[in-house]
Amino acid sequence: MVEEIIVGLEDTITQIVSKLVGGPNYLQIISIVGMGGLGKTTLAKKIYDHSNVRYYFDKLSWCAVTQTYKKKLLNDIWSSLSNLKKDDNSKMEDEELDEHIYKSLKGRRYLIVMDDLWDKEAWEDLKRLFPDDKNGSKAEFSTYSRLYKFHSCNYG
Repeated sequence: MVEEIIVGLEDTITQIVSKLVGGPNYLQIISIVGMGGLGKTTLAKKIYDHSNVRYYFDKLSWCAVTQTYKKKLLNDIWSSLSNLKKDDNSKMEDEELDEHIYKSLKGRRYLIVMDDLWDKEAWEDLKRLFPDDKNGSKAEFSTYSRLYKFHSCNYG
C-alpha cells in the first residue's frame, strides 16, 4: 500500500482530529471549502482514516457525491453503515433507505463524510438523516462552493 504524504499539513490534520474527537456533544456540520485541486479530498481522507477518529466514532461512512447523487449516495451511506453490498439495497425506495440510515445512526456517535458535495439542494435533502443525540456526532463535506460556508455552523 502506498502512503500519501501531505507536506505541511500534519499540524492541521492533528488540530482537526482533536476538534472532531474532543468537540462539543451536539451534532456539528463541518465543511472543507476550496477550489478544485487544492487537496480537500486528500485532507478529508487523512482525517477520516486517522486512528483516533476510527476509534472515537461508532459508525463511519465515506461517500463521494455525484451530480445525480440521491439514490447512489443513499446506497453508499447505507452500505458502509450496514456492511451490506450495494446491490442488496439497490431495490429499496429512497424513503426506505432514509429510514434505515437514520435508524442505524440513532443513538450512536457517527462521522459521515460526503466528498465533493456541490449542490445545496443535495445537502438540504440529506441533513435530516443525521440525528442529533448530543453524543459528539459529526457530518463533514468537502465542496468547491462558498455557498456551504454558512452550513459549517452547529445545530443545537
